[in-house]
Amino acid sequence: MNRTRIRHQLFLDPDLSARLETLAAKPGVSKSTILADALAAWLNRRGSQELDERFGLRLHRISDQLDRIERDGQVLLESLALFVRYQLT
Repeated sequence: MNRTRIRHQLFLDPDLSARLETLAAKPGVSKSTILADALAAWLNRRGSQELDERFGLRLHRISDQLDRIERDGQVLLESLALFVRYQLT
């Protein structure tokens, strides 16, 4: 017998179980599908947090450097504008 799915036994709080029952009452929806989708979404979000932890600090530093470059460019542009205005008057 080849099974593509594995059976698990879960214990849920009564209020959570009641919410699951109301979601599964819709036609074409099963508790297993709801729980599998919820677990997959939770695991995917956890993976994205791991990426944020890994690359977040580096990206923050790059963002700070780009902000400084933009600020320096604005200072240079304003200085040039003042110089040109002074020369024209």
